[in-house]
Amino acid sequence: MRLLTISTLTAALCSVGIAAQAASARTCDGTSLSQTFRSKGDVMDLRDRYGPGAVFTISVENPGTFSSLSITGVCSSAAECNGKQVSFTNAIDRYIVSGIGDGLNSRVTATCSTGPNQAELDAERDAIVAVGGASGNHIGAALGNAMGARKSGSAPVLSTSGVFLTTLSTQGVASALGQPTGALWMALQGTQFGGTLDGSGGEFSIGGDVAITENAFLGAVLSYGTYDVTSGGINYETNSLSFGPYLSAQIGSRYSIDAYAVLANPNYTAAGTSYTSRRTSAGLKASAEYDLWGFATTSHLGVRGFREILPAAAVGGAREITSTTASLGMRVDFAPGAMARPYASLAVESTSFKDGAIRTDSVSPRVGFGVDLNGKLGAFSLNVDAGEVFDNADAVTFGFSWKLDI
Repeated sequence: MRLLTISTLTAALCSVGIAAQAASARTCDGTSLSQTFRSKGDVMDLRDRYGPGAVFTISVENPGTFSSLSITGVCSSAAECNGKQVSFTNAIDRYIVSGIGDGLNSRVTATCSTGPNQAELDAERDAIVAVGGASGNHIGAALGNAMGARKSGSAPVLSTSGVFLTTLSTQGVASALGQPTGALWMALQGTQFGGTLDGSGGEFSIGGDVAITENAFLGAVLSYGTYDVTSGGINYETNSLSFGPYLSAQIGSRYSIDAYAVLANPNYTAAGTSYTSRRTSAGLKASAEYDLWGFATTSHLGVRGFREILPAAAVGGAREITSTTASLGMRVDFAPGAMARPYASLAVESTSFKDGAIRTDSVSPRVGFGVDLNGKLGAFSLNVDAGEVFDNADAVTFGFSWKLDI
C-alpha cells in the first residue's frame, strides 16, 4: 500500500512537471537566448523557448563576421535580421535562425518580451476588418446614390450599403439645353455590429463632381467616420478621415462602369494603446439596367476592398491586413418614374481577408430596402441594409443621402 502511494505521488509530480515545462515553453519568460555561430553552420530553434503571445527582438553582434544568416520567413541576411521583431500568433509557429559565422564573434541574441495573447490579436484584426469594410461600404453607397440620382424620374441604381454601382444618363451631362454640369451631395450612415462583434459607428461624407465628357463624370469625396467595436471582450475605438477621387462612365443606354479610390489614416485606441495606420480602399463595378415585368431592374458585378498597413505600435506588431469582396446581385424598383420609388436589393458576396499568414474566407447574402425621392430641394434616399462582415459577425446599416445638380 505504501509502495502504491509513493508510485501514485511520483506519477502526479511528473505530470505536474511535464505540464509546467510545456507551459513555460509556450510563454515569454522575460529572458534572452543567445548562440554563437560557427564556420560549419549552426541553427537556433526559437520554438523551444518561446510560444504564442511572445514577441522577441533579434540582435546580431558583428554582422560583418557572418557568411550567411536567415530567419524563416523574416529575413535573409545578418544586416537585415539585426533589430527585427517577430511575434508568435499560433501554437504551430516556429522560427529557425540558421547561419554561418566565424565561431568567435558571430553571435545572435533573441530577447523575449511579453506580447499579446491570441484573443488580443483576434480582436485587433476583427476591429480593423469591420471598420475598414464599413467605411468602404458607406463611401460606395454614398457615391451610388449621388450618381444614380441623376436619372430623375427613372430607376436609380443599386446603392445599398456595401454595393457601389451607378448608371448615368445624358440628363446629368452638360448640353446646349442647359442641363447640369455636375453635382454636390452629402450622405450619412449608421452601422450596428452583431454576432461575435458588438458596437456601432457612423460616417458622414460630402462630395462633388463635374462632367468630363458627354457620358462620364469625375469627382472627389471627403468622408469622416468614427466607430466603437468590441471583439472577444476587447474594445477598439477608431476614427478616420478619407479622401479620394471617383469616376462613372456610361456605355450605351444600359451599361455603366464605376470606380473609386480613397486614402485614410485611421486612429485606433484599445487597452491604453494608441496608434495610426494607413488604409487604401477601392471599388470597381459594372452594371446593366433593364425592364422586367414592368419593374426597373439593375444587376451588378463588382469587387471592392482595402489594404491597411499597421505600425509596430499595433497590438500584433507591424504588418499588413487586406480584405477583398466580390459581389453579384440585383435591385428592383417598384415604381419607376414616380416621385417616390421604393426598392429591394439582394446580392451574394464572397469575402476574403488576410492578416499575415492568417486567411479567412466567407460567402454570404446581403439584403437591402429603401426609397428614393425627388423633390424641389434635390434628390433624397433612405435605406437599410444587412449582411455579414465575416463568418459569425454581421452588420446592419441605416443610410440617408441628398444630392443637388449644379
